[in-house]
Amino acid sequence: MSDSLRMRKSFHLMALAAVATLSSALFGQEPKVEDPLAYQFWADARVFSLLPGDELATYHSQSGGGVGPSGTLTLGVAKKQRQFNVCMKAKLKAHRFLVNVTVTPDEDDTHTQTQEIDYDLSDLNARSLEIARDDDGRVYWLSLVPRMMERPKPKQFKASDLRLEYWSFPSSPVIVNDQDYIGRLAMSMGPLAFCDIPGLAKIEFSLLHLRNAEALGTLEKGVINIAHDGTTMRISDVKNGVNAEMLTGGPYRVWVRWNKPTESVEEYHESMKQHIVSLKERVKSGDLSMSPESLKRLEKLSESDRIVLSANGVSGVEEDDLVRPDE
Repeated sequence: MSDSLRMRKSFHLMALAAVATLSSALFGQEPKVEDPLAYQFWADARVFSLLPGDELATYHSQSGGGVGPSGTLTLGVAKKQRQFNVCMKAKLKAHRFLVNVTVTPDEDDTHTQTQEIDYDLSDLNARSLEIARDDDGRVYWLSLVPRMMERPKPKQFKASDLRLEYWSFPSSPVIVNDQDYIGRLAMSMGPLAFCDIPGLAKIEFSLLHLRNAEALGTLEKGVINIAHDGTTMRISDVKNGVNAEMLTGGPYRVWVRWNKPTESVEEYHESMKQHIVSLKERVKSGDLSMSPESLKRLEKLSESDRIVLSANGVSGVEEDDLVRPDE
């Protein structure tokens, strides 16, 4: 066999071995390797004081918290004798968990000494730092307890998790017919909201397509406008979602059920008068504290013809109460 033929066969076998190795890496079962970044350093911190020898009876927790790499935590103590801050700045350097601790007294605290110390908490051993001592022997300590905290694993983003269909009304004013202020809504975390207005209507509304509802309203730039047979209602400062933020874009359709009110104006005022009598009795007996001015305002309201909100709230929506896209 010639030398050139031997070299070609040798090269061919090496190529086959390389392909086999590559194939094994691509398609074979690889051993599972623990993610070295599945955990991160963390330190629980607490400032406390006690009298040595009588710890159980004299222990007092001042303040506490936690700090991780690239984080800063400041704990404060504000007492007549002691007024100081303990600042912890943590960082990760060469895979070591380092925490710089600085004790800084306020100007009025002339007894606590300024301190600065660096700790390497990579060994996960707890540390303690004596900060100050009172004349009666009470000692102030900083406790640092390092640990490993599991990092949350990445998950698929879901817009549905934001629950943008959920209403949030942070004291939102309600205006009827562009001129009558009837109160404010203060409620949140539900896709179905309602307002009960004596003599006018019980109005249910949602961004979801409700059964037996009409598209009588819109939501745009934090304002809901609803119109029904010549009557209008405007709700301002409306927010949505678990983070209670104003929705951008729009206008968005608002589905509305315009029902009969629970009470007439006369019935509502009569129930208010009875409620005021009950309030006065409770104030007189000492069971309730309420200013005379507040009672006078309620009496004036019960005698007027003003339209007001009598009830409001938010709730969930049953699946059977929604119109499906294919219907």
